[in-house]
Amino acid sequence: MRLAGWCRNHGPKSLFLTAWITVNVIVFWRTYLHFKYEPKYFYIHEMLGPWLCISRGTAAVLNLNCGVVLLPMCRSLTTVLRCSWSRLSRRSMRMILDHAKGFHIVCGTTIVLVSLVHFLGHMFNAANFSKHYNAIYTGVNAASYQDQDPLLILLGCIPGVTGFIMLAVLCVMTTASFYAVRSGCYDIFWYTHRLFIVFYLLLLIHAIRGVLKQQTNLHSHTPGCHYNNQSVPWPEPEHGDRDTIVCDTEPYFSTIGAESWLWVGTPLLIYLCDTAYRWCKCRQPVTVVHVREHPSDCIELQLKKEGFSAKPGQYILLHCPEISSFEWHPYTVTSFPRAHKATFGIHIRTRGDWAGQLKNYLQRNQTDSYSLPLRNTDPLLYQHRLFVDGPFGGPSEDILRYRVSVLIAGGIGVTPFTAFLDWLRFQGNKVLKKIDRIYLIWLCREAQSFLWFADLLCDIHNKLWELGHVHIFEIRLHITSNTSVQSVLGDSYPLLSKSVIPGRPDWTGVLRDIASCHRRTDIGVFCCGPKQLSRCVERVCQEGWQHGAQFYCHHESF
Repeated sequence: MRLAGWCRNHGPKSLFLTAWITVNVIVFWRTYLHFKYEPKYFYIHEMLGPWLCISRGTAAVLNLNCGVVLLPMCRSLTTVLRCSWSRLSRRSMRMILDHAKGFHIVCGTTIVLVSLVHFLGHMFNAANFSKHYNAIYTGVNAASYQDQDPLLILLGCIPGVTGFIMLAVLCVMTTASFYAVRSGCYDIFWYTHRLFIVFYLLLLIHAIRGVLKQQTNLHSHTPGCHYNNQSVPWPEPEHGDRDTIVCDTEPYFSTIGAESWLWVGTPLLIYLCDTAYRWCKCRQPVTVVHVREHPSDCIELQLKKEGFSAKPGQYILLHCPEISSFEWHPYTVTSFPRAHKATFGIHIRTRGDWAGQLKNYLQRNQTDSYSLPLRNTDPLLYQHRLFVDGPFGGPSEDILRYRVSVLIAGGIGVTPFTAFLDWLRFQGNKVLKKIDRIYLIWLCREAQSFLWFADLLCDIHNKLWELGHVHIFEIRLHITSNTSVQSVLGDSYPLLSKSVIPGRPDWTGVLRDIASCHRRTDIGVFCCGPKQLSRCVERVCQEGWQHGAQFYCHHESF
């Protein structure tokens, strides 16, 4: 049963990852054999040995991953694919898209590790060029003379110089990508990742004037044969005995052509088109219509942008050029434009560097009619200050694909689910009849955090009560500190006061009770919060459950 749960939640991702590893192995091995046995590489292989094959095999793997690593970051493309597969009801494909960022990390890690092997291979190649200098056929040499310093060989050619620079760029990007750096100073991660532009420019020119040579006149000179009573002194068994073959023409050599653009060209073009499309859409500034400050360092922005539309579970990237010229930060859309309301809303936790500066910026630019916690002023005063890119798809878009959904949130991670609830309260019986039950389980350290969406939760409860569907929605609020709930919620929100449970939930017990209430049912578990919470919930979803209930876990972390 536990294996079945693992396959249900990790099967598509693991199968995809296994297929990707297999593709990389095949690409490496085919390239290795190609350079080992292809006759035109006979002389260069005799000089460099297996390190030629290793360096070329890793180069092929690098080209493949350097192309594919860009595709998961094509946000518009992944959003379109998510919508397409949603209509086709391909749950496994959408679950793979949930881990697009993880696949990007896998490709990036592969690039770093394979680059080290590739660099090592060329270091041995340079040493062999120096050691096995061919005085007979000088055209195949990269060294100028025997026993030349291998480092001088590498630094004396374009591939060597660009290779050293690209390796340095990868080291900087990798170091800044560790979680400790990202969480401690996101700006460092963001800015160093822009070095990928330098990396790809160098990649495209890396092998323009390569040092590895191939024979071009195979029809007139058999590789390894005697020429003027001379022959290469290191015959290898796989190439056969050529002692009886004599040629009248010496071998001619040319540089092995650059192939990086063949591998990287199409993905890079897709990425550039995706970026250009997003850039055109986000050029129009948004209007800040309303700002509200909530307890526990949270602000709510009501924004207006011509032609903007979004779905529950989608997010936008927010940009404030007065704070940073390049940074874009993701925030879930928590309310949507409707017939009677042209604005959309986002909630921002202001404890981070950039978010804190955004709050200070809004306060610093206030007028006499502007004041936190509530701001209602002329929207024209606040144009041309914020820009929005998106919206883009997220895992929480699939909530309605399950008749029973468990929405688990940690802190500000509740925003994808409140977006869905905000949308749901304006729907009629046609949509509500598709839902058997929705469980909202919200964990907060401070009771004041529940006030962020207290009005919304009460409104949706009252709306469902009026429509006769109050039974489909259950709220469970968990407070993980010793804060007095009564003093915060008091008599203003009696519904929420009754729903508060002290301490953290026992996830095994919670899901067991839900499974017993919905037998032989596919249950969607959507989790948004810290990584520890997502991992714990995902692990519990893999357990074997009685009553035929099956849990499908979709999670996003911050």
